[in-house]
Amino acid sequence: TLPHAGHALMAENPDGVRQRTQMALMALDDMVSWFKQGGEVAIYDATNSTHERRALIQERCERENVRVIFIESICDEATVEANVRATKLDSPDYVGIDADVAVADFRARIEHYARVYEPVDESEGSYIKLIDVGRQVNVNRIHGYLASRLVSFLVNLHNGSRPIWLTRHGQAEYNVVGRIGGNTHLSELGRTYAENLKRFYDEHI
Repeated sequence: TLPHAGHALMAENPDGVRQRTQMALMALDDMVSWFKQGGEVAIYDATNSTHERRALIQERCERENVRVIFIESICDEATVEANVRATKLDSPDYVGIDADVAVADFRARIEHYARVYEPVDESEGSYIKLIDVGRQVNVNRIHGYLASRLVSFLVNLHNGSRPIWLTRHGQAEYNVVGRIGGNTHLSELGRTYAENLKRFYDEHI
């Protein structure tokens, strides 16, 4: 039996819904307490998929003068499949479970939330909608330095592995005589390095 085989039935289980709401509120209380101790930014990571749940969060935070920005991630089927296989299969929930079975179980969770899902709308204040991990980004009532930096961060997310190449500049004339700093021209050796770097880039990158 899968650890969460009954997860999709939570909506029809009033006691389960009550317990999940209670846990969510406890986490919210922890976050508010952290703000009172001097915290400045927090991420309340939860599946707040209904207007009612988000209104509850908004009301609680407004009482504590905490500004809320909802982040909604909307993905196509290919992105969901890639994300589940790349990240969820390593979850403790699926230790020893066949990959295809685990994916099917996690998709059942997604389908459960899809049945009750209500998109974030303009009446809910500040939000950022991230579509297909940055293919499109919609923002509403985003103002201020920190909120703008958050948008920039999300726009530059990449859902996939890629190589990163790091190189210093080639030898400079000051390097030849042991001096540090300045902005001198490349030495003969430095120019050779630059030419080889370009050749490497053209052939391998």
